[in-house]
Amino acid sequence: MLRHKILLILFSAVFSAFTLMKMHYLLSFISFVPVFYCLTSLTKRKAILLGFVFGFLYSLCLYFWMTNGFINYSSKAIGLAILFLFFSCSFSGVYFSLLFWISQFTWFNNSTSQCYCFINRITIAAIWVLGEFILALVLKGFPFHSYRIGFPLCENIYLIQLAPIGGLSLLTFVVILTNILFADFLLLKTKISLLKGITIPFICFAISFITYKSYQPQNIKQPFKVASVSANTDPNTNWSQAKVNQMAKDYFSISREAIKSSPDFIIWPESTIPWTYSEKDDLLNEILKISKNTNTTNVLGILTTANQKEVYNSAYYFKQEKITGKYHKETPVKGTEVPFLGFLLPMANGNEFTVKKALTNHIINTPFGNAGTLICNESTIEQAALKQIKTNNVHFFFNLSNDGWFKDSYVAKHHFYYNRLLAVEYRKDMAISNNCGYNAIIKSNGNIPQYTQRNKPTVIHGTLQANSNKTLMSKHPLGFIYLLIALLIINYSIHFKFLQL
Repeated sequence: MLRHKILLILFSAVFSAFTLMKMHYLLSFISFVPVFYCLTSLTKRKAILLGFVFGFLYSLCLYFWMTNGFINYSSKAIGLAILFLFFSCSFSGVYFSLLFWISQFTWFNNSTSQCYCFINRITIAAIWVLGEFILALVLKGFPFHSYRIGFPLCENIYLIQLAPIGGLSLLTFVVILTNILFADFLLLKTKISLLKGITIPFICFAISFITYKSYQPQNIKQPFKVASVSANTDPNTNWSQAKVNQMAKDYFSISREAIKSSPDFIIWPESTIPWTYSEKDDLLNEILKISKNTNTTNVLGILTTANQKEVYNSAYYFKQEKITGKYHKETPVKGTEVPFLGFLLPMANGNEFTVKKALTNHIINTPFGNAGTLICNESTIEQAALKQIKTNNVHFFFNLSNDGWFKDSYVAKHHFYYNRLLAVEYRKDMAISNNCGYNAIIKSNGNIPQYTQRNKPTVIHGTLQANSNKTLMSKHPLGFIYLLIALLIINYSIHFKFLQL
């Protein structure tokens, strides 16, 4: 019997990882069913053990791409990549051990109290969501470790409409609760259990459909044109003189192509100029000359000297060769941009630098509204976008990224859908320029009128519209989390009351 449960847990770990990697939102509603089916009859000790096994295998599937990513990023990192993978999977194993143990302790099996049993199942889903929320806060400097169970729902244009209400936490809650109720059906074999499992996603889909159809952006000023460009450069490129000349030709070519549509903005990727800013930079000045006599603003990723040992990872706004705005990255990646436990991974292309964390940024005013800027991994952090909305009253976003280190993995697709999540969650149009990743225009309702992922120089054109919409998530970002905490308090009060009867 235990052997069968172990096999089910192993199957669920692989199945759940596959579902998340491929963004199969329908499969996400059943991928964790074997976990909750087995949990009810496990002892606490076995729950902890199988939780570790589940977490280790689940993460091994999700993190395995890192070995190749590390090798691409640093040719000296083969042994380090394996060691990092082992510790990452072990950390995840400990996390799921804790989740399995708390869930097993909380699970109530008295089927005579249908009302409390349902509250109990909601509470277990709340435990998983709160655990995931805390983990995401802890790992916000490690974007490749923050995998959220409800994330596949972002692939569906309707189900993602739940995000403005409760963010990713609400999406995870819906997924986990549905899995629990389907597990209940397999355990109890009652029609009411099956009905509950089917009803939850159906209600969510209905609410999302109505929300999508009824949503109206509160537009300010007129729409504006954006061109998203990328040379799609191999990040391992060593910028010798010959390489610089070829890259310059590519940059000039896509800039001339972009300017044909008379865009208001041309958005370039993170670190388009892979050295620190200088007024006398020949490459930069030649790029800017192409749009010199126009009203086009170029938004370019460039490094900025912070001090003798550190640089800022920056986005510069240039109009007619003058700087009109500047943003410095506020959440650098630990271990690659800033040291983690004193260690910084050396880059394969020889560019060695440490990124200084920016504490504040000024409002970037444009003729079309206030622009928000996210650099690379910041688009995977809900709080990063929220901070700019609250402090700078942002009306739309630009995301400058570089997915070159993992362009052949599923992570590039995930990065793209995180941008879609933020666009819907806070109801802001967004343009993405991404080296070796997805270049896209995303509307505040989640529609994606233009997008592409290519391995050669790329230009896409589209329009954005600034709006003043405020969602529930932007007004009360922790509202859903507080609701779940209240549920926990109510549940455990009732739970211990039942134990005393």
